[in-house]
Amino acid sequence: MIKGVEAPDRNDEYFLYQTLIGAYPVDGRDASFSERLKSYLIKAVREAKVHTEWLKPDLAYEEAFVNFTEALLAPSDDNRFLAEFLPFVNNIAYGGMFNSLAQTLVKMAAPGVPDIYQGTELWDLSFVDPDNRRPVDYAARARDLEELKSAESEDRLGLLQDLLSHWENGRIKLYLTSKLLGFRRAHADLFAAGEYVPLKATGEMSKQVCAFARRQGPMWALAIVPRLVGRAAYRGNAPLGEDLWGATALDLPAQAPRRWLDVISGEPVAGAPPAAPNRLLLGNVFKYFPVALLYPEEPVGPSQTVEENAHGTLIQHPA
Repeated sequence: MIKGVEAPDRNDEYFLYQTLIGAYPVDGRDASFSERLKSYLIKAVREAKVHTEWLKPDLAYEEAFVNFTEALLAPSDDNRFLAEFLPFVNNIAYGGMFNSLAQTLVKMAAPGVPDIYQGTELWDLSFVDPDNRRPVDYAARARDLEELKSAESEDRLGLLQDLLSHWENGRIKLYLTSKLLGFRRAHADLFAAGEYVPLKATGEMSKQVCAFARRQGPMWALAIVPRLVGRAAYRGNAPLGEDLWGATALDLPAQAPRRWLDVISGEPVAGAPPAAPNRLLLGNVFKYFPVALLYPEEPVGPSQTVEENAHGTLIQHPA
């Protein structure tokens, strides 16, 4: 108690738990976290001006808040808080990882200019300024990118599996960012002036997907990401494959191409049966990676139509 008041009070204690869930290092290896956290908490309570403020700081309340925080995070076999908190926050972080990848792809493919804040090529769990203005280790990111390119050239699908297995290091986001920026650079006109086409899904998991197309002439790009997949993620499962997505499919415009390649995996995406040629099963879309940016294997020209022969081979002919 400080001056007859709990320190921290319930609001500040709740704020601390929210902060820990949002900023706790996913690999638990950030030696600077404790000091950064304490500085942020003091900044927050001073700006709240309830128990302390910049012009009239209550050092006793601030010290009590900091001591309470240190006790919560003290590494000890007897620390019941950490024993319950760490599994919980790891589940939250795993689900948040899929949200981050989805947001990254949507940002890159949506109309407008994608803004990548310095340092956020990897996971960025910084607090507000000045914490988010710390120097960025660009040399480390450059090394990571070179290693990713080398691994991709040897076994791209194996690399994707490794990135998902070791998502904590953030290289999965770096790889995704690199692939998306490369595709944008190669198709600058599509993203600068291409039409935006919202897409709808059908099936049991239809509300768990967000998708849209960008189109300019014969060139298309489909941006497809999962949403609200916490039920799977909190069980430790990536939102991949037919077991999760079942018969859920994406409906495409009638004029859309039939055959697609994935920018991220480099693999073709199997279409729906011939009876539904303008559909994509999400189990095929999310076969190797939890988000997808698709482009046509062979763009269809404005004076061409497409159809499949009896063997399922794409043919093109004048309209």
